[in-house]
Amino acid sequence: MYGFAFALWMSGVTKVDLYLHLMSQPPWDTTMELAPGKPFYIIHYTYGEFTPGKIGEWRFDKRSHSGRPLPRNMSNPPELMKNDLVRALMNSFNEATDAIPCWDKYAASGVIPANCDEEPKGFLAEEAAAKAGKV
Repeated sequence: MYGFAFALWMSGVTKVDLYLHLMSQPPWDTTMELAPGKPFYIIHYTYGEFTPGKIGEWRFDKRSHSGRPLPRNMSNPPELMKNDLVRALMNSFNEATDAIPCWDKYAASGVIPANCDEEPKGFLAEEAAAKAGKV
């Protein structure tokens, strides 16, 4: 949580204007904007359960994954849950874990595999192609 502040300090930045709409905190924030025309720029998942028993059995609590990385293809919230930010967060987790090579081996062991024969997918494959000048 203090990484941003330390990075600024170490970079010599001393004056910063912070904006209330910089960071959302689901489940308390529910949409991608604080107000019309004021989008959130990052999603911060500070707290535990996103649906504490209010709608069915689905829940996400980051503390459930503190001993191992998140699995691939985590389930989405139920249709009745009307929180766009929680949906965006779950979609982001799923997109990232799908794109990172050998994620299943990493998630199972908690150790980054030394040898991985999988290619990056999704946004990571696009980034690698761009760096290689193939796009």
